[in-house]
Amino acid sequence: MPNTYRIQVQTSDFAPEIGHAYNDCQYFNIDSGKTIDEFILENEDAIKAETARRIENWKQAVLNPPEPVEPSEEQLIAEKASIEEQIALLQSRKVELTDKVSAMEALKVVPIEEKPLG
Repeated sequence: MPNTYRIQVQTSDFAPEIGHAYNDCQYFNIDSGKTIDEFILENEDAIKAETARRIENWKQAVLNPPEPVEPSEEQLIAEKASIEEQIALLQSRKVELTDKVSAMEALKVVPIEEKPLG
């Protein structure tokens, strides 16, 4: 069984109706007995067809984006409940940390002020 290796074929095109360039890569496994040029020549039509398909899909996605979906009332209520739960957890954690800091401050040793004798 011959060894295979992976090649990358880079493609690009400019879409004037969008005003942007399209850049993409396609990856292929080829037999070690073939050169990259041989592979590309043998598969040129398939590579061009796949590139054209990808460019057309990209143009359609850019020119016709999906309509934004408004959340349902149930989703908004669930999100609000989740936020309220997070607030409660954060407030509880804040109290815990405040208590720990207070306990640490109470245990701090304050150095006695040195005064000269006499």
